Amino acid sequence: MKLFVSGAAGRIGLQVIRLALAAGHRVTAGVQPPAGLPLWEADLQIVAANLQDEVELAIVLEGHDALVYIVGAPQQPDKSTYAGRARTLVAAARLAGIERVVVVGGAGILQHSDESLRRDQTDFPAHLQEVTDCHWSFFEALSQSALAWTMVCPPQVSEHELTGQYRSRRNFSPENGQAIGSGDLAHFILRELSARQYLGSRAGIAW
Repeated sequence: MKLFVSGAAGRIGLQVIRLALAAGHRVTAGVQPPAGLPLWEADLQIVAANLQDEVELAIVLEGHDALVYIVGAPQQPDKSTYAGRARTLVAAARLAGIERVVVVGGAGILQHSDESLRRDQTDFPAHLQEVTDCHWSFFEALSQSALAWTMVCPPQVSEHELTGQYRSRRNFSPENGQAIGSGDLAHFILRELSARQYLGSRAGIAW
């Protein structure tokens, strides 16, 4: 598989890249200048990714089989900005002929019940509301697209290597799931790209 990873300079992106390369995939890491990557492999290409222009992004996406986009926790969350980026991502993937897309957001956009989201609960942390709005913008854009998409929604992510001991659940967080390691999260992302177990839905994941 030839995989494009956007948000590659963060700890989740680096873990995805390391595991993908170890599995024999070819990887293109999309970074925003001046970010760099503390690794280098023959099957790794590093490019600057313009997330505001769908044509420029489509050019660097062309020729890839799948896309992993890590929204993360923006330092300056702005719903309108990220809604625009979400639309750009969907349009660029379509222009580049990429069907399979996995986006990583956060657990706030998972269901609390069949009728409500976790972010809508009175005990949801206020300081996470704006970040969660950004994640929701990507979910809305994906839901309205014809892409083969999955949105992975982890809780707190810690810096841990792969254990393989984690749980996942469609549209909900696993019961009492409070955290996940970056290695296990990356492993799930790569597995989901081909398994398509959560196609067209959100995936909660936790230890």
